[in-house]
Amino acid sequence: MSCSAFEVTYPSKSLRFSHKPLFGYGYQAIWMGDSSETIGLKRLTGIADGRTFNFHHTFRQVGVDTGLIGMAIFITTLVVVGLRGFWQLLVNPTPATSFFYAIFLLLVSRAFTDVIIGPFSIHTILLYACGVYAFWRPEMAAQQDRPFAWLSLPAPRSSPIEGRGA
Repeated sequence: MSCSAFEVTYPSKSLRFSHKPLFGYGYQAIWMGDSSETIGLKRLTGIADGRTFNFHHTFRQVGVDTGLIGMAIFITTLVVVGLRGFWQLLVNPTPATSFFYAIFLLLVSRAFTDVIIGPFSIHTILLYACGVYAFWRPEMAAQQDRPFAWLSLPAPRSSPIEGRGA
């Protein structure tokens, strides 16, 4: 998409968001609609199928699609998962915890230049996996009854002959 298409779609997004700020228009309703404005935007940007287009900004996309309510839920979820992931990183510093938290931070930083949630998107799957792992309780390793049991010598056994009274 050219720079002029960005200049047209972003003001259009702001205009559309101001019309339905609370609930939004619905998922991808802007690009799937049959209004004259939608048809004009698709023709101007050279988009044949509206399902393939997005704003390249997750928060703008969520705001237009689901409004302030959806945006509040989305941002709250990101904050809660981020804080819980950081807690998991501090409490269980493992390579897996570091990996999932780094991926989470990468996806959140990417949200300002790309859409990280969408159908059949690897970004969505990774974001969901990071959320699950942030709240995952790692299984505790089996505790030994006697630490260093291999070091202790076995107790001497009494022989069967000594155990009988003679």
